[in-house]
Amino acid sequence: MFATTLRGQYGSSCNVEVAAVSALNAAEPSLGFSIRDVEKRAPTDLKTSRELPHSAQELTELISRAPLKELVRETTEVIERLCIAAALKLTADYRATAAELLGLSRQSLYAKLRRYGLADLAPGEKLK
Repeated sequence: MFATTLRGQYGSSCNVEVAAVSALNAAEPSLGFSIRDVEKRAPTDLKTSRELPHSAQELTELISRAPLKELVRETTEVIERLCIAAALKLTADYRATAAELLGLSRQSLYAKLRRYGLADLAPGEKLK
């Protein structure tokens, strides 16, 4: 299975999955391809959803579905969230020290915690 975008002669495009099979040991060697439209299964545009991609794989799937500027912004947000989570874990959720580790003011860290929905964690509660 290979996800890609199929582009038409006049500029239209749609997201598809391509699958291939080979029959090289047959009397007449051949290849078979299946191209399936996945538009209805494709994730909704991230602009309408506040949930961020959580992995590099999810970001990679956005290539050709979103402009580079949006991909860079989404990637930055994922990295920020991961770094904040790691700093809080390293400091046993001591936010002043986590802010210092990250090179942020405490106010900036608190703003980012609210932005990513991490501000309401109770002491000792694990980050996702």
